[in-house]
Amino acid sequence: MTFVEPGNLSMRTGLAYLTAVGLLAVMAACTLPQSHELANPAPPPRERPDSPGERAAYDQARRLPPGAAAIDPTWYAQAQRHAQRLPAFSTQAGRMVTGEKTAPRWEWLGPSNVGGRTRTLVFDPRNPARMLAGGVSGGVFESTDAGTSWHPLSDDAVNLNIGALAFGLDPDTIYAGTGELYRNNERPYAAMWGQGILRSTDGGQHFQQLLATANDNFRYVSDLLVSPNNRGSIYAATNTGVWRSDDGGNSFVQILKPTDAAGGLLYEGCTDLQPLPDSEGLLVSCASRSEDDRYWLPGTVVPPACGGPCPATVFRTDAADESAPTWAVVLSEPGMGRTTLAQAPSNPNIIYALAASTVPGPDRNNDGRGDYNNGLHGLYRSTDGGRSWQARLLNDSTDVLSTYLLSYADGFEAVRCGFGSFDAYSAGWYNQAIAVNPLNPDIVWVGGMEVYRSDDGGASFGKASYWWLPDGQPGAIHADQHVLKFHPNYAQGTRILYSTNDGGVAYTDNDAGPVRTGASAACGPGNGVVRWTTIEEGLGSTQFYTGAVSASASLWLGGAQDNGTLLQSPFSAGNSFTEIFGGDGASVAIDPRNDRVLYVSYQNVNIHRSVDGGSSFTPATNGINDVTVFIMPFEIDRTAPDRLYAGGSRLWRTNNQGRNWSAASQVLGFDFTDRISAIGLSPLNPNLLLLGNQHAIFRSSNATTSTATSAFASTSPRAGWVSSLSFDPVDANVAYATYSTFGGAHVWRSSDAGATWQAIDGSGAGALPDIPVHHLVIDPNNRQRLYIGTDIGVFVSLDGGASWARENGGFANVIVERLAIAANPPGGVAQLYAFTYGRGVWRAPLADFDGVPSYRIGADLSGAFYDPAQDGHGWFLEAANIDGVPGVVATWYTYLNGEQVWLVGAGKVTGDSVRVPLSITRGGDFPPDFNSGEVIVDAWGEVVLRFADKDHGSATWTTTHPGFVSGSMPLARLTSIAGGSDGNLSACYSGTWYQPTQAGHGLQVQLIGPPGARQLVAIWFTYLNDRQVWLLGAGPVQGDQATLTMTITRGGQFPPNFNPASVVRETWGTLSFQGIGSQTARMQWQSSRAGFSNGALDLVRLSTLLDKACP
Repeated sequence: MTFVEPGNLSMRTGLAYLTAVGLLAVMAACTLPQSHELANPAPPPRERPDSPGERAAYDQARRLPPGAAAIDPTWYAQAQRHAQRLPAFSTQAGRMVTGEKTAPRWEWLGPSNVGGRTRTLVFDPRNPARMLAGGVSGGVFESTDAGTSWHPLSDDAVNLNIGALAFGLDPDTIYAGTGELYRNNERPYAAMWGQGILRSTDGGQHFQQLLATANDNFRYVSDLLVSPNNRGSIYAATNTGVWRSDDGGNSFVQILKPTDAAGGLLYEGCTDLQPLPDSEGLLVSCASRSEDDRYWLPGTVVPPACGGPCPATVFRTDAADESAPTWAVVLSEPGMGRTTLAQAPSNPNIIYALAASTVPGPDRNNDGRGDYNNGLHGLYRSTDGGRSWQARLLNDSTDVLSTYLLSYADGFEAVRCGFGSFDAYSAGWYNQAIAVNPLNPDIVWVGGMEVYRSDDGGASFGKASYWWLPDGQPGAIHADQHVLKFHPNYAQGTRILYSTNDGGVAYTDNDAGPVRTGASAACGPGNGVVRWTTIEEGLGSTQFYTGAVSASASLWLGGAQDNGTLLQSPFSAGNSFTEIFGGDGASVAIDPRNDRVLYVSYQNVNIHRSVDGGSSFTPATNGINDVTVFIMPFEIDRTAPDRLYAGGSRLWRTNNQGRNWSAASQVLGFDFTDRISAIGLSPLNPNLLLLGNQHAIFRSSNATTSTATSAFASTSPRAGWVSSLSFDPVDANVAYATYSTFGGAHVWRSSDAGATWQAIDGSGAGALPDIPVHHLVIDPNNRQRLYIGTDIGVFVSLDGGASWARENGGFANVIVERLAIAANPPGGVAQLYAFTYGRGVWRAPLADFDGVPSYRIGADLSGAFYDPAQDGHGWFLEAANIDGVPGVVATWYTYLNGEQVWLVGAGKVTGDSVRVPLSITRGGDFPPDFNSGEVIVDAWGEVVLRFADKDHGSATWTTTHPGFVSGSMPLARLTSIAGGSDGNLSACYSGTWYQPTQAGHGLQVQLIGPPGARQLVAIWFTYLNDRQVWLLGAGPVQGDQATLTMTITRGGQFPPNFNPASVVRETWGTLSFQGIGSQTARMQWQSSRAGFSNGALDLVRLSTLLDKACP
């Protein structure tokens, strides 16, 4: 919108109200610490530390629409565009904030000390203390102090699934590749899919998607390389091959596409790029995963060219900058899988290749089955720049420890170490890294599950880390390594090696420390060990599956991917969390009576209870014999918190805090899709319970006494996975269900305790995008306010689901798995919590939580309002007395099919809102030919106007009138009525005026601006040739009158299809308004437009604004 000086008026399309300047604001290298050596390591916990494959299998299934073969990335792009068109609401401010740049933001709660999966790390070539790390679902993070602290850079980027990073030749240019190929399949887990390459040209402050990569060829970008030679070409290793850009990413050409004779792809993707020195030569590794590895995801399709995964290949070219480079196959063997490459900085002709296996390989425990599927295949070395290769280590070596590079050594040697039974657990497709010491080409580091070092050119290795050591111990490092990288100034004396893994970033500054060799090294370190230090303060990329908040809001805990169950309590420092239970964190709960009673879990049927605030735990699954979706859902009955319910293929109930369980329903079915995915309990009636799976929602009215033979009634609102079930906190008959499956409505409401359901995804401009929804919570004292967590953030409805808005909280474009409300914390400020998959935990105070509006509509409301995103139509609102009580006269000036329309009505105020029946008219003509008897008045629908303060609100309307659709829009103030008098036309003349003999059209007047610079803004709502028109004008006040330049518009559409650019503005003529008495005025007009006659009318007051009556 445009603001102008008085007397220098400029009209914009449609209802671009004008005001005076000043009346309204424009809408607007350090020393790293060392650790102590560990002499006596603690025995390792035996929970398996990570199960991303199993989790991903379920997460894919719960998103994929029935009958679909794959998730289309364009579904997310469409949903994000749709979301950006929705109004924005701030929970903390309690109002719509569309267009505002400084709206209140959510508070990030951490964990600041627990990182998430980090696949890439780069150093600013100008200053290596500045580091960028890529979180797989958390975005780009920056450290300017060599990793001591981190902060996010890309929270508003279109995609936060970062798999690769590279600085441009100008270090202010940064490229970020998105998507994680190592979780790819034909039904990709939505958290991991990519959207091409992002570019920042301002040092990482803002990232934009490169449009040339917004396609399936760049769904998974695994490596990026900016050539230091020639013209800074960008090379990208993706799911379809290798691509090159010579213009900074504006366009790309494919330079390698490994295919069979029929043109079909040979591999799932190319994964590693290694430049050759002093040339545009390039080594490229391309591969597919093993079909039998433990991270295999149901539905994964390996290219069929080889009847299974084709052996990985390392390709070489001397001229990658040519239009059609010539490629040579330099390394490929049967059974060879994902292969990573590393060059020796001290001798660039020496290059190492580390390869996983896609076949079973040797049998180490003599059970007749090979044990190296997805473990080590071999390690190779080239001494001629990659032209030829020699095997240095194969998985049949008698040095068994060295063959565990990509496996859990403690699993292979569990019997020797006293850890349990043999477990050949490997993940070389998922975690694999290699680096060469910058000063000695024979010192090779490998990362798989853990970290190993070779001092003899890769022929044998010693163990350099232990995932199971307690945090903080010198040899401890998080499991699952993804990158090993030496400090750029290593040769100059900064002897630091970095590792990125599923827990963030770690480093060692004693890389020459002792490593333990031989099979017994799997059992623990010796008296000396390589010291590792985690540097993750602020690296807030933790991936929470679930979360819970205590009733007092004094603590919260969540289950995190590969980071166990994490607790934040009054004893925690800052934003740090404490891991109180290992494994993959899963469902959690807190006893509402006693927040020292905690329930935690990890994958499958593994629930544990603590009665001492998490210091110790006891198994709490006695009696359960069942299978589950990856994480077993369980809920506490808040009416009797010793009672819990859990879901597998049937419902389970305990009445004694999990000490004993019994079946509480018959088996729902024997397929994976029959397993329970959500449980909902009424907080009012302990017998009301809802269950959900992929097929239906089941209900019980006798949950406390149901047995193993109880059959629950069911209904199927839609096909897809039920992700959450919630009961209203006041009305036991009202319940809500959410769905995480694409296609169809995602939010449903029942008014009969689950017997029938109605979709409440909204409509028109207030409709939700088609996006998976994971959880819903209800504001208990303003039950029309609903919050949902989705794959692209939080959305809110202020009207029970009739319309929705984005929650403009300011946190990242990230999956929100769980929401929680602490209704009565100390101090009385209720809080909304969001547990995200990739950016930790967030909190925002709930405005107006007590249900008593902090703003009540009064005299200060009068003025003009609009949606800043739809400048060109809007509302004149008049706070006035209606039947002796405060009310609002509302007129909406808008469009339908390119023509002007206006809708008018009045309603009585209720607190912060007013419900206004609206009418639409037709049949009149322009004066002097206007005849009131020809005007036909039709009921149009109604609008609910709700205001958070005098300047911000929302309009939600419903209509069945032909051509119109129901919807909603945010409202922001455009004009305010002037106060006081400056000796000219008084502000009391603001209101609606008409000629009684011509009832049906009139003039709405607003006096605005400070004394001495008053303006009059007016809209004449009238007719021409039986249709509605409205004329808009503004002009300076002089004495008792004002002369306005009037405009007429055309071309607009009714929301949500309104586009300001389609509105055409034309000068109509002039209009003068003169105040005569407190209740009388006169208007005169002149127009040269066809159909409009010049004339004048004597006017009388139709409405008086509250507190604006003339004396």
